[in-house]
Amino acid sequence: MEIERTKFALESVKDFLSEHGRNPLIENFCVQYLIVCLYSEMEEALSALIRIRLSGIGDERVAKFIASTNDAMIRRVKKSEINDVLKKFGCEELVDGHIDGVNLQPYFDAISNRHLVTHGEGCSMTLEEFERAIPCANLLLRTVEDAIAA
Repeated sequence: MEIERTKFALESVKDFLSEHGRNPLIENFCVQYLIVCLYSEMEEALSALIRIRLSGIGDERVAKFIASTNDAMIRRVKKSEINDVLKKFGCEELVDGHIDGVNLQPYFDAISNRHLVTHGEGCSMTLEEFERAIPCANLLLRTVEDAIAA
């Protein structure tokens, strides 16, 4: 599973800025939009991975009950929150500052900036900094998927 919607939005923003010039104000607005897209898509993707895993229970009603009563927990995207979900599946804490030698700080920065954006403070990320968050997000999704697999 990968975050295709956010990747598409990023490519569209880059194409627009390439064609119309890199106005810092417009670029900042676009990065804020991309940060919100990333956060939203990660919530959806993590939830989907967990629901897929729960579908293996064999009792659809029990799986739905577990998913619906834990919806707020399974949609969290911060490092500590992802680790909490993994622990509930009996996994070791897998998400650290690095996975397979990849520095995940660009992802954590995007998630931190999302809080600033939603509370009206704007963001401090550049488009290039945000772009580095995409592979980190995809790596996190693969790590979670592999960890909770049956």
